[in-house]
Amino acid sequence: MTACTVPGPGRLRRVLTEVSPLRHMWVSSPTPRGYGQLTGCNENLLRLGALVRLAAVSSSAAVYAPTGSNPVPPDISPWFSTGCTGDERPMDLLVVRRDVGVRAADWPGVRRRLRYGPGRGRGHTESVRAPGPRELRSDRSWEWSPHRLITLTTHAGTLVVSGPSWSLLRMGDALTHAGKCEVTATGVGHTTPVALYPLTDMVRDGGPVRDDVEFDIYGRNPLLCAS
Repeated sequence: MTACTVPGPGRLRRVLTEVSPLRHMWVSSPTPRGYGQLTGCNENLLRLGALVRLAAVSSSAAVYAPTGSNPVPPDISPWFSTGCTGDERPMDLLVVRRDVGVRAADWPGVRRRLRYGPGRGRGHTESVRAPGPRELRSDRSWEWSPHRLITLTTHAGTLVVSGPSWSLLRMGDALTHAGKCEVTATGVGHTTPVALYPLTDMVRDGGPVRDDVEFDIYGRNPLLCAS
């Protein structure tokens, strides 16, 4: 991981970014068109699962994945051309625990400090161990009380994912589960992305997300899908 020191806002002190970018990962917000996806190859889904769990146990750090600049392959390009403006693009991803106190509106200022502020480019590389995945069990609706729901907020080309530690750990487990399923789901001849796991129940009523939106994990094998 690359760790960049950033003072404030709230309890934020560091932004963690993978040294190797998630090049086979695309993020689509569920707003404004009502349907969003996290789409990736199995390796990137497994890596993202670990990153989300890392954010879940980080009381003063956020995890940033600059996925918005990834080229969009033809088989998923329709997902990024049907928004209200007709020019929707893939988004970067920021995952942060709710009690760190980073609002979506704070992120552009933090990102500017990472790029242009004092000490820019001097983030150091360090080994960080994320919690291992747990067995993914069936969700129980009563467990997802309102204060546990994950908030999705779109701002400045970034999908900001925030929630309590318990919820982000569950989301990380779901991504790991999906990454393992992707190997078999896309290994039997599928030439388009495959739906692997729904995240809708984790985010329903979360922040500005409407009741009628859906948010799912898709697997895409770059060797089988159009490139």
